[in-house]
Formats: sequence, C-alpha cells, structure tokens
Amino acid sequence: MTPMTPIWKQDAESVAGTPFEPGRRRDVVVVGAGLTGLSTALLLTRQGMDVAVVEADEVGGLASGANTGKLTLLQGSVLSALRRHHPANLVRAYVESNIDGAQWLTSIADELRVSYSHRTAYSYAQTPAGVAVIEAELHAATEAGLPVRRVEPDLLAQSPFDMVDAVALDRQVAIDPQRLLVALTHALLREGGTLHTGVRVTRVHAVPRAGVETEAGFVAADHVVLATATPITDRGLYFAKVRGLRSSGVAFATEGPLLEGLYLAVDGETKSVRSITADDGPAHAAQLVVGGNGFPVGRSPSPLAAVNGLVAWTQHHFPARSRWRRGRRRTTSRTTSSPSSARCRADSGASGSPPATRSGVSRTRRPRRCG
Repeated sequence: MTPMTPIWKQDAESVAGTPFEPGRRRDVVVVGAGLTGLSTALLLTRQGMDVAVVEADEVGGLASGANTGKLTLLQGSVLSALRRHHPANLVRAYVESNIDGAQWLTSIADELRVSYSHRTAYSYAQTPAGVAVIEAELHAATEAGLPVRRVEPDLLAQSPFDMVDAVALDRQVAIDPQRLLVALTHALLREGGTLHTGVRVTRVHAVPRAGVETEAGFVAADHVVLATATPITDRGLYFAKVRGLRSSGVAFATEGPLLEGLYLAVDGETKSVRSITADDGPAHAAQLVVGGNGFPVGRSPSPLAAVNGLVAWTQHHFPARSRWRRGRRRTTSRTTSSPSSARCRADSGASGSPPATRSGVSRTRRPRRCG
C-alpha cells in the first residue's frame, strides 16, 4: 500500500535544507527534524550554540507531521497503565512533565503565531468491557492532580459513535502539527541554526572524535542529540526494549455539524477522532480526521484492511461524511515499561531540551543501529 500525503501537508509550505558540509564542526548536532528535534535545536540556538539539524527525510517527514494534531494530558489509558506498575509519585512526575511540555508548546505557538483551539479531551470506552479502564484512568489522573471528571450519561448518549463511559479533561489543544513544525524551522533558521534534509545519519561517535557519520560524510560536534524513533546507538539496549506499532489516519470532508471534543478510545480497536477548524488545520480541505486501528509491525495480514476499517467505521457513524484522503501510515516505537526520553551525548552533555508531551518519536522504518 502506497502512503499518501497527510492532510496537514496538502497545502503546507515546504522548507528546504541547506547543502550538507562534510567535515564541518558544530557545537550540537540534532538528529531528526520532528517536533522534539526542532524544539531542542531552537532552544539551544537561542543559548548561542552553533546547532545543525540532520534529517533523513523532510521536516515532519514521519509521525510529527502525520498524526491527529492533539496536544492533551489525557492520553487514553496511559496514566492507569503506568499506575499499575509504578508508584503514584512517578505518575505525578510524568503528568507534571507533560504539563511543562504542553505549556512550552502553546507558548512557542503563540510566539510564532501558530493558531490552535482549546477543546475538551475524552478518553472513552466503546464497550462495557472498557468501563473498568475508564474508572482506573479517572483514579490515576485524579491522583496525579489532573482536574478530570466522569462524563454524564446524557452526554454519552449524544455521541455519534459508541461511547459507554468516558473521562474528560477541559482546555486541551487541537493544532495543525505541520504548521507548527514549519514555524519552528523558520525560527531556527532565522536565529542562526542550520537544517540538512535528505541526509541519513548512520553512526554516532563519542571517541576518538565526537560526531555523526552520515551517508554524505562526517560532522564533528561537542554534543549529539538523538531525536529519532529510538536511539540509533546500542547504548541502553533500546532496540530490545521497544516494539513497532503502525496506525493510520483518514481525513473526511463534511457539511454536517462538527465534533467539539478530542476523542481517544481505551478499548477495542483504537479510534482517535477530532474535527478540523480554521484555527487548528486546513478546514477548507477536510473537517474530520479519524486515526487508529493500530497493529504490531509485520504482524498484520493486511495493512490496507486497517485503513478500510477506519473508513467503514466513519461512514457508519458519520453517514454524511465522505472519504477525502488517506493519511500516511506511521510506526511508533514505545518502551515496554515506564515512559522515558533519551538524549545521546558525545561527552558530558548538552542542555536545554524542552519537556516532551509524549515519549517516543515515530518512524516508518527501523534505523540502523550503531556502536
């Protein structure tokens, strides 16, 4: 199945990188031009460092530019899953870091004049079997200090799709992810940073010369920040601790009433649903985006069937909607234990990366491991 261009990129501005300069030395090399890499590079550039971002694809080429455009502290059943295996103070620390990350992202969006909308986020159960998950998520989120609430039955009944139970959190954010990435890139370049696209990093070195090897040559650096799906070094044995998950997204055009919330199912086949407005996406092209139906990479008899399942689900619950365009598939690497973020450094360390709202950055292909 051939991937198609995500809705966010239909009319998005492309940002060309500058020619790669093999042998050049930088203060910091950031590997990956997704949200994590560009945010980190911009902060370090603002601290006066000479920073180069090296990206094998394009800005937002993978998951950062191919998602449902939600910025929310309510993330399905993540909090309750963490709480099952870890103490309450770890879950609270995770939530606090998410709050910091969300505040940073909205503040930089305001600074760069990237519009967004505030919405209520819902983690919902599609079947009675998911009610226990909602109860656990409500408890974990409340324990972590989030002002969540149980959704009233009369509101559940108004949903166009099956919603047996749900927990809600107000004032979360819907945003056009590619618009934000392009704005971050322009800010980075204006302030003296460098971007190299279409250049794949194949190896990271700490000694005898710190830096990265690429298919176009070597670049020396005092610090290396890996903002990729998983660290592309063997440190920490991350390749043995992650699993690849692939999901899809489909955008629809409609003249019907728009959903006001941000929805994520906690049971059954995952569904992530939100509307698109002029404040948070290309509403002239599509007004509804539905994602989900994820599966482990290499273990699905038909990835196309997962996409067709999203289309059928949407057409069933939103009969006035018409299919517009299939989004790019993506692979998400997730750790099997607690969330973590990794910064690979050539020596004693770089500073100043922003808090991440979710751990992990998606990729569509496995990176080459390095020593």
